Amino acid sequence: MLTFSSDGTFFRSGDTHPTLSGGHGAWKQVGPESFEATYIAFRFDESQKWIGSTKTSLRIKLGSKPNEFTGTAKSMTRDLDDKELRVGESNLQGRRIEVAPQ
Repeated sequence: MLTFSSDGTFFRSGDTHPTLSGGHGAWKQVGPESFEATYIAFRFDESQKWIGSTKTSLRIKLGSKPNEFTGTAKSMTRDLDDKELRVGESNLQGRRIEVAPQ
């Protein structure tokens, strides 16, 4: 789940706890319907010892339907000395959570 705040801050949560923390970062608009964001999350081993971080950069484009988006994510896994261990890329697709009527 991704949360973009109006002040340019960013939060990411997911289902990888306890081996990856939530992510905190920033975002900015780079075009009429495109955005970039970067966040950092801490990595832990199975005994919950801190072993490094993951820095992820996102490129997001608003979709043709309201409240939908597509994009790409480039993640860099780093050790405790901030040495890059590996890089990965993936595609993103999502939609905004809407308020449900009672």
